[in-house]
Amino acid sequence: MLKEFKPLFPYLKRYRKQYIVGFFCLIVVDLAQMMIPQCIRIVVDMISSGSFAHQSVIYVCLAMTGVAAVVSAGRFLCSFGVILFMVLRGGLKRNCAITCLITL
Repeated sequence: MLKEFKPLFPYLKRYRKQYIVGFFCLIVVDLAQMMIPQCIRIVVDMISSGSFAHQSVIYVCLAMTGVAAVVSAGRFLCSFGVILFMVLRGGLKRNCAITCLITL
């Protein structure tokens, strides 16, 4: 099965740092996305138990907003960081990079 991917190995080795940073950003984004259903669970549990306080719900909503900000920043940094690094290293032409950024 790895035979088909053998031509990619030199490219992967050359851009190893970018792939590690991108993989790390994806892990952070995925972990942050798993927090949103947990926040909703907390609010539903508060409502069903009868200990519903507006201030508690506001804190949970603020936490969800923070998680959404982390997810957005992680996605942007993952895409933009890899493209910017490739442009600075000369591995990607400027016109191609602008096209990539427009599609983000």
